[in-house]
Amino acid sequence: MSSSLFYDCYASYETYPHTEYVEGDKKFGEIGIGDTLYRLDTHDTLIELEVTNPFHIAKGNCYITIKGKGMNINFGTQYCANVLEARNKSIVFYNNGIIGTNKESVIKRQCTFLEKEMEKCYNGITEMKKKYEILEKRLSNIITNKKTI
Repeated sequence: MSSSLFYDCYASYETYPHTEYVEGDKKFGEIGIGDTLYRLDTHDTLIELEVTNPFHIAKGNCYITIKGKGMNINFGTQYCANVLEARNKSIVFYNNGIIGTNKESVIKRQCTFLEKEMEKCYNGITEMKKKYEILEKRLSNIITNKKTI
């Protein structure tokens, strides 16, 4: 009888929201009851969120609870070192938005993201223009050759 190791390459792994720290900002772990977090949504609307339960562990996950409609920021499982490290960060990318402890940092982070996206778009347009000019030149050569035959 032979022995073999079982390897499940199709195992699904839990993901967690990306967090960052901005120097000088209050960390999520320093936030208390009644403190304000700032959320910039997909429409670039800045919303103030009141904390009702600071960074805590419940049901195996790390959370910050926000006032109203039972909203939580779920950082992920407590068993992941990166999730526990979130308490030392000040910005989280969560539910298609950015939430942070400092509204200026949240807006600056979104501006940085948009600058990078615009650069990608500009580079894409430049590349498309080059391809278009090459094809236009080829088409012009084909038309010119047909006229001379």
